[in-house]
Amino acid sequence: MAGRFIRDLLERAYGNPAHSVHFDKETLLLRLFESLPDLLSLPAFAEVRGFLGRGTTEKRLYELSVLLSDLYDRSMIYRPSLLLAWEEGAEPGAWPAILWRHLSGPSRLPHRARMMDTFFRSGGREIADLLPPRLSLFGLTGMAPRDLLFFRSLGERGVCEVHFYFLNPCEEYWGDIVPARVKDRAPAGKEAYLETGNPLLSSWGGQFRVIHQSLSDLPESRRLFPPAPPTLLGTVQEDIRTLTDRGTKVREGILEKQVVPLSDRSIEVVRCPSPVREIEMLKDRLLGLFAEIPELSPEDVVVLAPDIGRYAGIVRSVFGAPAGEGGEEGDPEVPFVISDRRELLEDPAFEALGLLLGLPGTRLTAPQVFRLLSVPAVARKFGLDDLRPARLQEILQQSGFRWGRDGSDRPAPYAGRREHTFAEGQTRLLLGYASGEEVLPEQEGRPAPLSLPEDPDGLIAGAIAEFAEDSVTICFLFPRPRWPRSGPIGCVGSSTPFWTSTSPRGRDRRDWRPSREPLARGLSHAQIRGRISSGVMARHLERMAGTGDGSDRFFMGGVTFGRMVPLRSLPFRVVCLVGMNDADFPRPSWPPSFDWLSARPEPGDRSQREDDRTLFLEAVLSARDSLWISYVGLDSRDGRSREPSVLVRELLDHLSEGFSGEKGPIHFQTVLEAPVAPLSPEHYAREGDPRLRSYSRSWRSALESARGRPAREPVFFEPGLSWSSREPDEVSSGREDLAIADLREFIRDPVRYFLVRKVGLPRSDRTLRLEEDEPFGIDERRLVSGRLRGERTPSPDSPWPPLRSVIEEKIDSEAAFYRRIISGKTGIHFPDRPGAPPRERLEGVFRGIGLYGTVEGIYRRPDRGRLLVVERWPRQPFPSDFLESFLLHLLCSLFLEGYEGCVLTGKGGKREGEKDPSRTPVGLWRWDPLPAASAARHFLSCLRAFHQGSRAPLPFDPEASQAFVEELGKISSIRGGSSAPFW
Repeated sequence: MAGRFIRDLLERAYGNPAHSVHFDKETLLLRLFESLPDLLSLPAFAEVRGFLGRGTTEKRLYELSVLLSDLYDRSMIYRPSLLLAWEEGAEPGAWPAILWRHLSGPSRLPHRARMMDTFFRSGGREIADLLPPRLSLFGLTGMAPRDLLFFRSLGERGVCEVHFYFLNPCEEYWGDIVPARVKDRAPAGKEAYLETGNPLLSSWGGQFRVIHQSLSDLPESRRLFPPAPPTLLGTVQEDIRTLTDRGTKVREGILEKQVVPLSDRSIEVVRCPSPVREIEMLKDRLLGLFAEIPELSPEDVVVLAPDIGRYAGIVRSVFGAPAGEGGEEGDPEVPFVISDRRELLEDPAFEALGLLLGLPGTRLTAPQVFRLLSVPAVARKFGLDDLRPARLQEILQQSGFRWGRDGSDRPAPYAGRREHTFAEGQTRLLLGYASGEEVLPEQEGRPAPLSLPEDPDGLIAGAIAEFAEDSVTICFLFPRPRWPRSGPIGCVGSSTPFWTSTSPRGRDRRDWRPSREPLARGLSHAQIRGRISSGVMARHLERMAGTGDGSDRFFMGGVTFGRMVPLRSLPFRVVCLVGMNDADFPRPSWPPSFDWLSARPEPGDRSQREDDRTLFLEAVLSARDSLWISYVGLDSRDGRSREPSVLVRELLDHLSEGFSGEKGPIHFQTVLEAPVAPLSPEHYAREGDPRLRSYSRSWRSALESARGRPAREPVFFEPGLSWSSREPDEVSSGREDLAIADLREFIRDPVRYFLVRKVGLPRSDRTLRLEEDEPFGIDERRLVSGRLRGERTPSPDSPWPPLRSVIEEKIDSEAAFYRRIISGKTGIHFPDRPGAPPRERLEGVFRGIGLYGTVEGIYRRPDRGRLLVVERWPRQPFPSDFLESFLLHLLCSLFLEGYEGCVLTGKGGKREGEKDPSRTPVGLWRWDPLPAASAARHFLSCLRAFHQGSRAPLPFDPEASQAFVEELGKISSIRGGSSAPFW
């Protein structure tokens, strides 16, 4: 980098590295963090106090220091005279000047701006012996004017020979052309003196123009590219090289629009419905190019994006999909490499380090614990690596943990209360392990046990308890801000008990010493007298880990994916730009209100938007065979249309002014609308648009299978995943067992059963959201349901203790009301103390299939038989509840002696004359026992549906089916033949 070369050279000639290091960007940041609190009380710093807000926190102070260190660092490069003037006393009342004088100190320590001034004053004689005989410079578009002048001075003063290699997009002098928008705003009568030249060059070449003007008086030696091929892309490049405004000449009748043949796909803009479809369309286009141009290799292709991190996972998924074992049967592979990624920031263990350093001073919430235990290295350390994150989330939610380590961790007036703390959740898990399914006697103040069926040995409960102890240890080690000299190394070293350093793949944890050592040096050079909290230290580590260039993988073989930076698109035959949306490119920049560089702009200043315009021009000029551009044209939230980047629109407008398609406007040949899904038949139609051709054999196989043709290979699942390939009436001499619980899960939602059991999707009914506040709201339905199951001790759904006594009486009253209604209608006598419903085990053989399982709610009536009660009260039963109840009814009719019928309870309708309208009405639906032959016939249809739904998703939804039956007027027969289901 030219800037680093200048700084090192000046330090060797005029400065002392031990002194100039104080103005290194990272050290300057920490010095600002240390100095600002001492100056905030000054009247001149009122704006800074307003920016920080009331109750200034360390984190806000750190973020302000980051902004100021960047401004001062850029000022040393782009405004050195301003900093030197501030040191001499200019602008005495301005807080940036006061702060800079405080940083530079009375001894005027050497920094880049001062050493550069010394160089120009002395003529550079001191550095003659430090330079090689010749310097060659590339990538001048990102160089500051002062740095460019520095190198010019070296050559002009005879210090050494200097060669500038400058990518000049035009062979004509174009330093005085202006964009069309500038010409349109010119005063009347003066616009005739302004020339736009080529509209693309005048609009996008601002930084090129500054460098071109700066070097225009130097002797030059031109090395021109050979004439571009007569394609659409080649003609656009040739017009820029010759400064031709094709659109104006067409309007004036000097030229006619050039006709572009259909076969010319050198410029293509693809409008996609999502980022995933962008990458899928890109892969198909590259495979097409490799087929069309045999000598084209993956190394000749570069794919650039404003933010490559957004696409990294998608690229790995689409381009990294493994081919079939036979090679020919799998999707074609394209080798690729992703550059410019901050790998350390992507390391989950590094994220865990930041979370651990952020624990002291926080209230330890459930989401924090979940994020930590979800890190593979942390989970492996505590023996939880085999536990799915979704299940871990369920366990934390069921434990009732919301926030706080224990009762002592809470402030007044809640100090001492353990409800919804990590300690209480841990106690529930340990009690659940100790008691198993045994119902413990009630004890005041003891939480309800939480038994995990998959944890009979208590490994999960023990691991979470061990994690709780280690998290308390971390907070004990770092309860207050740490001394900076021992903090960086001490924090990382003390947190290592939270993860293992090795894994089966050996890739979970990277070496963090490159980030730790510069941090330690920076703290030492900053000479910080105070303390820095572990939270700020974590933020500083994260920032330093994200400041690397991340370009170590560029030119590593295969198609190269990277972010858009200067000269990145040279030299490639195929240049692809993805993510070119209006809101994303040019990338927006929002300088703070106190940015003195933006307030007083000068030629040559860095601007993100101008940099991106230059990058787009470089991409257009650098593509030799093909320029492929894509953007997301639909909003994923509401389907609204999204616009491409203004630079893409300028390119399309330029093409429409000077070119026409073979069969109509050029727009129809250069802009392609991507289908919404890769399964679209348009991708495989023989007579369709050839630009949409797909090379994915797996999607083609899925499409053929959906059309009824036999697929050449399984796409979504293997046939062996199904429970059985035999229908229940195809009985062999063998014996197969089927759990009743599987049948119940299937009948409630057949499609969900297939996706969970056969495909492996998470089992949770909905996406869980871990709460971090106490449940001040009352979920009366769940509390009453828990009381009916015999829950008397506090549960995770219990309200905050001050509210608990208020609701306990109402819950008991509701439960007693329900029991009274059920007892009166069914003749069941409930015990005085509510407990879990009675369970009985059912076992039997049906057509060679062994059925087994436990069914709860089977009550013995005095002097009578057994009655199955399926309780869904106080909520209203769903259609799936009716199906599940009918399934249990069939099983009991077949295998339960003395069975007298099934009753489903749920919320009923309001009835006239109800004494207490606040009561939840009780509705009952009853099925009388069926003869064995009738029950067997119905159960056989259920088994056949189960077998079919185990091999492929069964097109059946209980709610939709009930709505259909209700429309036919047959709901009464489904509910037992009674037109009045409520008793």
